[in-house]
Amino acid sequence: MNLEVRVILLAIIGGLGLTLIISQLLPAQPSLKDALDRLSGKPDRHDLLTTTKITQTETTRVEVATLNVGLRLYPILITQRWLKIPVKDLAILQRGVPRFLGDKVLSATAGLFLPSALNLVAALAGVAISWRFPVLAGVALAIALFFAGDIEVRRLATAARTEFRRALGAYIELAALCRNAGIGVTQSLEVAAKVGDTWVFQQLTDALDNAAYSGRNSWTALEVVSHELDIPDLADVADIMELSGVHGTSVYAPLRASAAQLRNTMMSADQGDSRSATQKMSAPLAGLAVLFFILLLIPAMSNIVNG
Repeated sequence: MNLEVRVILLAIIGGLGLTLIISQLLPAQPSLKDALDRLSGKPDRHDLLTTTKITQTETTRVEVATLNVGLRLYPILITQRWLKIPVKDLAILQRGVPRFLGDKVLSATAGLFLPSALNLVAALAGVAISWRFPVLAGVALAIALFFAGDIEVRRLATAARTEFRRALGAYIELAALCRNAGIGVTQSLEVAAKVGDTWVFQQLTDALDNAAYSGRNSWTALEVVSHELDIPDLADVADIMELSGVHGTSVYAPLRASAAQLRNTMMSADQGDSRSATQKMSAPLAGLAVLFFILLLIPAMSNIVNG
């Protein structure tokens, strides 16, 4: 195979791959059946825990394909005991379990075939290696990418919980001010939640609205959110408001104290992170100092050896 044929084959493969990537990144065409079901008010086929609502104006074909793969594999993978699904982490990230499973499966599939595809391109260029190594590398890469999603979700969930707790401090202060002004317990929680427009306040607003529509107490709704998102500080707020709602206890001082304690905890965590970052910088600085010392010794050692 001469050089011109190889260049033509590589150009065809590259053009086909680029076309597929562009086609997958374009906005997805809405499903007519799903659109008619939403317009007719029919319930979703899956509950909110296991699905992710698709907004066609904001979702690409890749995301739709990932969700569809996850929905098909969900009944199979959910029964596997070795597969640990971080439900609470996905809940605070507002991601469905099928979307999470689809990401894992597609990432592992891509990792499985990527080394072999690269070796195929290398074979067309005349520099291929034994197929044993790409196959083994593909298996190892597939396993690594399959579990890499858990690490990424855990990292994002930790950051989201930190953001939630920062906003929760402001929410507690607002609820305390509303309660001190003589507003009722439920109304205080609802008014405080409607002040902010971030995703944290939106989640609190949705939970309180659902509780009002279903006839539940507002503090019960906060306890449910605290359990689903793994935010213990929110459960403390729910307990304080329950005392006021059931026994009529004054909660202005306890709420202010809870907000102050939350801020102090966050400040201590930030100070610990800053100290940790400072300590991490010590190793590179020490390495630079050692390297500079070695550079100073090289001329002296050279003179000693040659002299």
